[in-house]
Amino acid sequence: MVSTPADGTVLTRAMSGRLGRGVPNRVLRQIEASGVVAPFPVQNWLTGRFRTVASERGVADLQGFWAGQASLLTRDRADAAAVFVELAAGLSVPPRAP
Repeated sequence: MVSTPADGTVLTRAMSGRLGRGVPNRVLRQIEASGVVAPFPVQNWLTGRFRTVASERGVADLQGFWAGQASLLTRDRADAAAVFVELAAGLSVPPRAP
């Protein structure tokens, strides 16, 4: 299971130029430390140039990982069908009218 505690996330503009909560990694820390963040959408375009390649190559330290304050509640699921079964089980469906 992969999870990040709520206090393990940071508010940042480093990846997109817009304020968001993310999991700090090498690239996020380096951009923040530089003190230079372009406004959205320029920053998003700039980081997108290497984020795409990093994703294709599985290099997590060069990707952006957004996470809300409830990131501790996340679960790693390899099977999409299991996720849909879990979602369907949590739905309350009102009875149909005759």
